Amino acid sequence: MERKLNIGNKITLIPKRGTEDIEDINSFMEKIGISPKKYLKIRSYIVKDLYKLGIYPEIRERYSNKVTTQITLIIEGNYGRGFEAIIDDPDEVARFLVGEEAIAIDQNGTEYEVRGDSSIVLDWTKEESDYFFFEKVK
Repeated sequence: MERKLNIGNKITLIPKRGTEDIEDINSFMEKIGISPKKYLKIRSYIVKDLYKLGIYPEIRERYSNKVTTQITLIIEGNYGRGFEAIIDDPDEVARFLVGEEAIAIDQNGTEYEVRGDSSIVLDWTKEESDYFFFEKVK
């Protein structure tokens, strides 16, 4: 069992918990009473400073959780040509990943209701980011 890791600046990382999604991160932020902006600032500190020290890969392996934060889709358009649209709303990403309809938005702001198995979706990829759980920063 991995132990908690105090990395300084009053941040103690909690070991990787397994598969997480963006809703787990949102619940975590709410539980410890920090805003997404504050969370991203702390996350940036963790990533940048530990990377500079040359120990980020080890920390990442033991303490980071991969969370899908965006889906990029190629949607069939006119004459069989595809165009790109994204799903970046956390609720919509979660819906898409479990096979439900989600809203994708193209570069013009047009919304499309899509599912991964829909015939108009030619291809899709997910973008994952490292997220960390930690004890409350004072």
